[in-house]
Amino acid sequence: MNLVLESQNKRDAMVTQSQAEKEMMILKAEGLAKTRQLEGQGLALQRLALAEGLKDSMHNLCGKDAHLNPEELTKTILQMQYIDMLNQAAHTGKNTFIMQCHPNALNDVENQVRNAILSTDKVV
Repeated sequence: MNLVLESQNKRDAMVTQSQAEKEMMILKAEGLAKTRQLEGQGLALQRLALAEGLKDSMHNLCGKDAHLNPEELTKTILQMQYIDMLNQAAHTGKNTFIMQCHPNALNDVENQVRNAILSTDKVV
């Protein structure tokens, strides 16, 4: 009789432990999902602020007395972002990527960005 009670207690303990592990895994997954959701919202707000800042800068720099046209300004902004990206990648030291090294590489990047922007305008 003692063996029966002991095995039943062990079985109950294993079931309880399995249920606790299951609940812990569910809570961990829910926490990870919430973290990713909040990261996405933060990134969206960051991009919105960047776009608003660029829009204001372009409006101010392309005003009546400005010497830059919107295309030149866009090219300048893309060049600055390209250099910032290279700088950021160099400081972290953990990134591996392949980049073109010819003189027209920046023009290729500019064309790719422009094409991506134009293709998203068509979708929306």
